[in-house]
Amino acid sequence: MDVSFEEFLRNARNGAFDAFGATFSWAGGATDDTGRPASLSTLLRPVEPYNRWSFLAPIIGAAGAAAMIALCGVAIAAFAVMMAALALIWFLLSEVFGYELALNPDARF
Repeated sequence: MDVSFEEFLRNARNGAFDAFGATFSWAGGATDDTGRPASLSTLLRPVEPYNRWSFLAPIIGAAGAAAMIALCGVAIAAFAVMMAALALIWFLLSEVFGYELALNPDARF
């Protein structure tokens, strides 16, 4: 099933996430728990039992998005610490202990 550009623009008035999700939700015909077509904004809606109070749902969704961003920051920080440790190992081996670490550009892996 092809999606025309006009149909995409027609759905754009529902908001960026809803337009993208509504345009491409034809693949599975999936719906969320309220019967609406599934969209990308359903990723930020809380599930049972956290969606009991409708006025708290946006706050819970925002807290979930903030937690995902914070955890991505933790992963990036862990990667930076790992790279610093590798740089320290390289420094110790090459400068302190005198090993020469070189890569052969003609090597075939």
